[in-house]
Amino acid sequence: MHGISFADALQNYWILAVGHGKGAAGHAASGGAVNDPRRRAPRLRLVVAIETDTDGVHAVEVETPRLRDGFTAAVRSMDTDVLTAPGGLEALRGVLHDRAREVLGEDAPRTILITDFITT
Repeated sequence: MHGISFADALQNYWILAVGHGKGAAGHAASGGAVNDPRRRAPRLRLVVAIETDTDGVHAVEVETPRLRDGFTAAVRSMDTDVLTAPGGLEALRGVLHDRAREVLGEDAPRTILITDFITT
């Protein structure tokens, strides 16, 4: 199996900006007005690259919408405390790898690389 080159990896990444927290973005948690700017849910900006063999590059390109959808759902299902805990990055990587396997097949994604992880 061959890894994709760094240039190929850069062609197969995406940014997910996902609202995350007790209240969805634009919705207040209990006790505040919906449009109260002080009640904004935390946000996560995530850049992910999938390492695969050369045959898998085309599959990643074709399945990018399904991968993004699955990754977004996976991140939104995780608790903020888990994401920001010391082992949170590894937990997130595992969840994303599982989702990629669901979409691409068991052997297609070799590694999930989290190149940016920014919470605001």
